[in-house]
Amino acid sequence: MKFWFSRASSHSEIYCEVARFDSAEQAEKAANALRAFVREVDQNYKDYDWSEDDANCRVAGDRLCFSVYTAGYGLDEVDSIIEKEGGKVVAEGNDLHSVSFTVTKQSWNEVNATVMVVNLLHDRVLDPESYLDAWVNKSKKEGGKCVWTLEAITDSYDDDSGEVNGVSFEELRQLGIIVSADCL
Repeated sequence: MKFWFSRASSHSEIYCEVARFDSAEQAEKAANALRAFVREVDQNYKDYDWSEDDANCRVAGDRLCFSVYTAGYGLDEVDSIIEKEGGKVVAEGNDLHSVSFTVTKQSWNEVNATVMVVNLLHDRVLDPESYLDAWVNKSKKEGGKCVWTLEAITDSYDDDSGEVNGVSFEELRQLGIIVSADCL
């Protein structure tokens, strides 16, 4: 008789939650609490379909990103830990990406004109309100040029088709907008 030890994955996906905290220290404290929870799940074999190898927790400033390969088991406990540590979930779901749009021009007027054109013509691709979580840094100058950056979390990024929110990377490049992304 043969026994097969494997996990059925037809029902599982990579699920991600992004939480925002009042400080980087608070986010790191919450990440440590989540890591301890993940170790406990792994050691005690709770009624979850994931182990320590399936989960990832990282901090960037005041944001925490927790991702796990699951069919949804244990996520209430993850939410409880985030809330207990003072965080607020700002984005959650499957296949989330952290996307950065950068416009570099000679003047702020050129930067503003580019952003306005993209917002009007392309379903507000660069509008922070159109993302699950977004933050903008407009105050950077590099080498005499003006740099505007929108960093956002979206579930509408498709590297295979070369699109974000239905707009092709090529269209954005032609307008002078550089797009980069990381899977969360």
